[in-house]
Amino acid sequence: MSSPAEVCRNPGCDVATSGTCKLGNDPIESCPQYGADTTLEDSDLGPLPGSKSRPIPIVSSEAMHVDEIVAFMRQRKVMSVALISEQKAGKTTLLASIYERYCKGPFAGMSFAGSRTLVGFARRHHKALLSSGGSESEVTRTSRDDPAAFFHLCLKNRQQDLLNLVISDRSGETYGDARTDTDLISRLTELSIATRACVLLDGAKLASKESRPAYARQFKQMMHALNDNGALRHMTHVEVLATKFDVTHSRDDAVAQTEFLGAYEAQLVREFAERGLAISCYRICALPKKDVSVGFKGLEELLERWTTRPVLPSVEPSGIAAAERQLDRYLDRVEKAAT
Repeated sequence: MSSPAEVCRNPGCDVATSGTCKLGNDPIESCPQYGADTTLEDSDLGPLPGSKSRPIPIVSSEAMHVDEIVAFMRQRKVMSVALISEQKAGKTTLLASIYERYCKGPFAGMSFAGSRTLVGFARRHHKALLSSGGSESEVTRTSRDDPAAFFHLCLKNRQQDLLNLVISDRSGETYGDARTDTDLISRLTELSIATRACVLLDGAKLASKESRPAYARQFKQMMHALNDNGALRHMTHVEVLATKFDVTHSRDDAVAQTEFLGAYEAQLVREFAERGLAISCYRICALPKKDVSVGFKGLEELLERWTTRPVLPSVEPSGIAAAERQLDRYLDRVEKAAT
């Protein structure tokens, strides 16, 4: 696995540990060697017999960890999504489904252009295949002892622009612990580097009359814990994604269940708007099992939202009414003339 410390192609530079560029560049990002593309050339294929050239780092394609992601984000523009939920809500299933879509070809208006975590994707997708020997589709669950894992996709849109998407996955048990012990929230490093939060609402638990009262309360508690402790304040978008819509749709009282889900979503939007947090609600079925007629619902729209480039604020100077300086009065006249 490549070391996250190897961020400069200058072999004598220790910028990764000292923070100072050997060539004197300030900021260090202005150095042409810092964060340079490490695409292999003919001279990089390996040392000749008897030579003492240093070994070439090889990307393992396993899921990446936070130090690797931070180093990667210094070199590329990245759209980062934090998947948030308690256990068995469908985070890993969602990742496996996204991987499967791009294994079959272009999807959501984009085509696959590369990934640094293909092996990690494949491991999570493997047990979702009926051909893996299981009696039914299932996925490997993320363990509480595992650190946050990050999955990378490089996608190409219709304009041939490359988009780097990074999605985090952490054990739902860890988020459950953070709901009751808010001191743990500061340790959820994936939240501090993500620009978008996707909170998964378990549609199966909400559709069950036995589990609904406790789960509906616990979900709000987790959202409040994250919001009240500042974990969501810097996010450009926060969405609540109701999973397992095939379960909701397959029940005898499907109409009533869908109406309850809609009422609960509206309640979430109103309640958190009063707390200064704007959220959007969507629904998805990433792996239809209870009712296959539902199909893969909401997955295409999900990728389109996650890969939409943010609208940058205008940097044009605005006019100042009744300004004292002649220059400011001129800008005010130009602005009025333009409107």
